[in-house]
Amino acid sequence: MKTKLFDYQDKTAGDIVNRMHDLKIKGAYLGFETGTGKTLTSLSVAERLKKLGHIDGVIVICPVSKVDDWKRDITYELPGIKHYVVSF
Repeated sequence: MKTKLFDYQDKTAGDIVNRMHDLKIKGAYLGFETGTGKTLTSLSVAERLKKLGHIDGVIVICPVSKVDDWKRDITYELPGIKHYVVSF
């Protein structure tokens, strides 16, 4: 990723990836407050899972108002990852 994560984001992403890699969980929910970096933390999880060979791409389901933000952030942070953004 191009953006450096805050320590709490990095720790959370690492914990999620470790637990998914060990097959303890199949998914996760980020309950951070608004504006605390859920998008970047999620993209960091995706990047790490891709490096481990667990995923090839991501599907993002988000409100219509966030579609452009997600497309921009994925393209900037993870330019080589396949992605689909679906709105509701």
